[in-house]
Amino acid sequence: MSKSKGTGLDPLALNQQYGTDAMRFCLASMAAPGTDIVLSDDRLGGARNFANKIWNAARFLFVNLDKFEEGGTKLDELAAPETRAKAPYAIGGKVPLVDAWLFARLAETIELVNGALGDYRFHEAAQGVYQFFWGDFCDWYIEWVKPELQNADRERAIVSWKNLFAAFDAALRLLHPFMPFLTEELWAAIAAKGGGEIDCAGSIP
Repeated sequence: MSKSKGTGLDPLALNQQYGTDAMRFCLASMAAPGTDIVLSDDRLGGARNFANKIWNAARFLFVNLDKFEEGGTKLDELAAPETRAKAPYAIGGKVPLVDAWLFARLAETIELVNGALGDYRFHEAAQGVYQFFWGDFCDWYIEWVKPELQNADRERAIVSWKNLFAAFDAALRLLHPFMPFLTEELWAAIAAKGGGEIDCAGSIP
């Protein structure tokens, strides 16, 4: 980019157009050591689409939670810190296959992200989070557990909700270094729906 040639980009204008978190994630995902960052509308648009994907996943949780709470179960029973810490939950002594798969993928992603951040490979960390949240969590896991969230077997549904919220919380923690404003907003929304304080403090496990 060159100011004299008029090829520079105004970061304030880009922030207004695409969002601060989208721009931050886009830059981090391309920050491979020793390479130039080629910033473009397509890349920034892709990061904005990722931010929208996160919002849509949260909206799915909240809309379905409203329906589930009509049966008498409250958010703090499903997503309190001590509840999330014990995930994944089992039914009949066995963790459902889909939950076992997701938490295995989550453990691999946490190890990848922690290692990449520790070695200042921010692009690898960002890409690892992207693959987990968009691919594993949204495209596969949510689609698999949808029927279970409103299961007539209340015990089965509660286990699905507990595991889902624990996974969503972990995904937000992974995203937080790259999208701090979006993740804080969603944590605040979870706390508000719970009618109290939902502890979101702490680092990536």
